[in-house]
Amino acid sequence: MDTFVTTFECMKINAFNDAGGSTVFDSDTQQSNELKNSANSACSDASNDECKDSSLFTPMEPSAILKHVQVHPLSGKGNCMFTRRHVAAGDVIFVEAPLFVILPDMYKELWEVLTAIHAEQPLELAPIWHLAALASLIFGGIEKRKKMLLKWAPEVKSIHPDIIRVADRIGALKNRNENEHKQMLYEYQRLIQMWPCNAFGHSLHDEGLLLYECMSYVSHSCDPSCCWHHVGDGNFVLRARRYLNPGDEITISYLSEYDLLCSADVRRDKLSNWAFVCECERCILPIDYARGFICSNCQIGTVYIQNDESSKCNSCHRKLSAEQFAECLKFDEDYRNRVNSINKNDYNDVIQVYERAQDIFKQHWIIYTLESYMYEHFAKNSLSDRIMQMQISRIAYIEKAFGGATYTAAFIFEELGDVIASSIGFDFEAKSTDVIEEYSKSMMAKYYYRSAALLQVLCGSSHDYFLSVYNKMNLIRGSLRA
Repeated sequence: MDTFVTTFECMKINAFNDAGGSTVFDSDTQQSNELKNSANSACSDASNDECKDSSLFTPMEPSAILKHVQVHPLSGKGNCMFTRRHVAAGDVIFVEAPLFVILPDMYKELWEVLTAIHAEQPLELAPIWHLAALASLIFGGIEKRKKMLLKWAPEVKSIHPDIIRVADRIGALKNRNENEHKQMLYEYQRLIQMWPCNAFGHSLHDEGLLLYECMSYVSHSCDPSCCWHHVGDGNFVLRARRYLNPGDEITISYLSEYDLLCSADVRRDKLSNWAFVCECERCILPIDYARGFICSNCQIGTVYIQNDESSKCNSCHRKLSAEQFAECLKFDEDYRNRVNSINKNDYNDVIQVYERAQDIFKQHWIIYTLESYMYEHFAKNSLSDRIMQMQISRIAYIEKAFGGATYTAAFIFEELGDVIASSIGFDFEAKSTDVIEEYSKSMMAKYYYRSAALLQVLCGSSHDYFLSVYNKMNLIRGSLRA
């Protein structure tokens, strides 16, 4: 049997946050929506209904989960989660069912009242967060509510006017004595501060939220040790993204993969929504490989900026002067604002900015972002050669800026194989490889291999994403000459 195939056949599943800050209401409505969007985008791209065998992912009770992991305080971070055993990359650490699910359709009357209140005068936090807090308070039951109130949230310093305004309109919260009313308002405030700090977006419902008992103890890292996806009815599958030893911390990303591919200063701004400053190993590296500039001294090499200093040029070995460093920071800020406001569908504008940016940046997230927009244009217009060029450039950036398993890299590798197949008119449905010359076969097999290896770690060998690439890879490799 083919060595490559047996390698993947053996890679089967082995079944088995705390941070200080201001109150949630210090953020405006836009920031609260960013939190919700981040919760959704941080969710793995592997959606619930694409696992061939959901029986592999039977949810575990919290008591069973704690046999595989432990939770204890970590200096400066609060309670965090650690593995009790050796875990290989791609292994499932645990599967957890949600403690509480929030969908507007589940609480239609309450949702209609909240959206009406928001329409009259916008709530500072989006209505979905009020729905989560109120549903927990009214329908959660004593035991679930106790668990929710134990989760970390910023300290309640006062009752926000929005809480009082909404409470006056909700029938279930009226007609209470003074002490009960004060306690109810406190719990409402506490819950609405807890939900944004602990919830996950529902991968099947744009407005859905999921809360878990154990997963809430998993901290953020910009180089996370673990990844995750949903299966079934919101069940959370936690996988190791790399090899873990007993005692290693379990971390995930609160940010989207795109955000993780940006420089540390951009990630820091995004994470301000969660009211903490990330000090993971990647964020404190002396070199930020997502923030490179063409050397002002030799115009050949690359210098990287991290915090308040630059690295030596990798060609002439000189550092930037204070004036050159300040100029780089100014370019960085100006182009960041330009890219953030650009219409990615305006190809002429994108290419103009890209051409100018290439004279300044090298191995920089701004170049990566512009190339991503250009790739989308080329893909819409089926420009195979330019698709290949952009995707090869993007993958080179990704592997240096943020190594390890990512869906972005996996899908780029798969598309590189697909583009070769398309350019030579190969039809996978026909299953005939006679029309493909050996070099093209070899390149396709290489790209599909890289994609399959990443997807095996990210979502496992039972998922459609993996199986699709794996089947294409097998077909091509089976026809290669020995």
